[in-house]
Amino acid sequence: MKQRRYKSTLTRNYAIAAFGMFGIVIISIIFLVFRLNLYSAGTGEEKTPKIEAKDIFTEDYSNMNTQYLESIGGWVEILDDQYKVIFTKGSKKDNITQYDKNDLINSFEKKVNPKGTAYNSVYAFKGKDGRDYLCIVKFPSLSEQVNEALKPHIDLNFNRKDPVDRLIITALAESALLLLFMTILFFILFSKITSKTVTKPLTYIRDGLDRMTKGDLNTRIDFNSHYEFTEIKDSFNYMVERLQNSEREREEAEKSKKRMIMDISHDLKTPITSITGYSKALCEGMVEDEESKKKYLSYIYDKSIRMTKLIEDLFRFSKMEDSEFKLNRQPSDIVEFLREIIASNYGEIEAKEIELDIDLPQEEIIYSFDKIELDRALTNIITNMIKYNPKGTEAFIELVKENSIKIKIGDKGVGMSKDLEASVFDAFVRGESARKTDGGTGLGLAISKKIVELHGGKIHLETEEGKGSIFTIELPL
Repeated sequence: MKQRRYKSTLTRNYAIAAFGMFGIVIISIIFLVFRLNLYSAGTGEEKTPKIEAKDIFTEDYSNMNTQYLESIGGWVEILDDQYKVIFTKGSKKDNITQYDKNDLINSFEKKVNPKGTAYNSVYAFKGKDGRDYLCIVKFPSLSEQVNEALKPHIDLNFNRKDPVDRLIITALAESALLLLFMTILFFILFSKITSKTVTKPLTYIRDGLDRMTKGDLNTRIDFNSHYEFTEIKDSFNYMVERLQNSEREREEAEKSKKRMIMDISHDLKTPITSITGYSKALCEGMVEDEESKKKYLSYIYDKSIRMTKLIEDLFRFSKMEDSEFKLNRQPSDIVEFLREIIASNYGEIEAKEIELDIDLPQEEIIYSFDKIELDRALTNIITNMIKYNPKGTEAFIELVKENSIKIKIGDKGVGMSKDLEASVFDAFVRGESARKTDGGTGLGLAISKKIVELHGGKIHLETEEGKGSIFTIELPL
């Protein structure tokens, strides 16, 4: 499954945040409209005082709500179809009992009549008898008097001179507070959810680093997250694995170092003991005849040569372990080079009556290699083949060029055990699992492997006890 990059997640989060804020604004606007409608309708103390005729009128005249109207000096009159006053509620401030139609119309247009009273509003209705009637709301004629009467009531109920403006401001303030609260709540929740995509993988990485720094190299972190965090996870696991392998290699190198010191001590102790014994016998006159003296001197010489060879191989092996060691690589025909190696070892091969099959290409294969070191590597393998196999053993040497150069040196001789196959390229391991004093240093194959690896190649062994061995050297082109 293709993993999402954190960039796309951030883009998606920004889009969600934008839509979220848009939704919050819409909700706030809806709330504002709702509150404005609620205030405009009003309930209880928030109701606008009833001073319009159509609001005050009821069919039962006596039950008309004129409390507020009367408190500011107004009253209500009911007129029949002859414009005669048939009912009054409130304290009537004039003595008009009969209205003239034209005077009534003119007075309403001017909002004041000649009698000194002002008409606020009128409401026409039909009575139960089917006749036309009028409901008139009247105030004192002086507008200042009405305003002064209205002011205390407005201040008491609305705490403002303009009720409509105050209601709008209140509704806007409430909507703004709702918008602020919802915005804060939205971003708190949104940040918490969004931060998990970062904090969760970072927590895993931090815990992994803590365990690793405490020495737990078996630490691995595993989580599902974005591509960038997955790359960090994979790099962390790779780094820990490399450290674990390095630690394992260090431990193996330490063990190998200790084993090498023990093996060196063993391999040097044997010839030194022999040299000491033979030389002591000669010095103390324990050997009198010349033939025995020559024989003892020959033993001392052979052991000295073996010690010299061991020290030389050990020096060469240690030198190759140094990271500053460099090969002297030069382009040359590797086919001809292999022919020369076979020729230089052919005397030993014939002496052991080994039946050698050689399969080399006829054409040149130019390759850059260190002649001296690669000669040493191949000669060590050929020498081992000669040394550890009986007379008449069938053997072969071949070179093949494919994607790489492969050199195979094999035989159908004694072979090796599986245990020895796994450690044959280690230092001081010989062609038998049991150590024996056979003149070998035990470093030959270890040096061969190191030389091949310095060329960037690989060497491996296929062997079966009683059926033979095949060494394959693979060099990259």
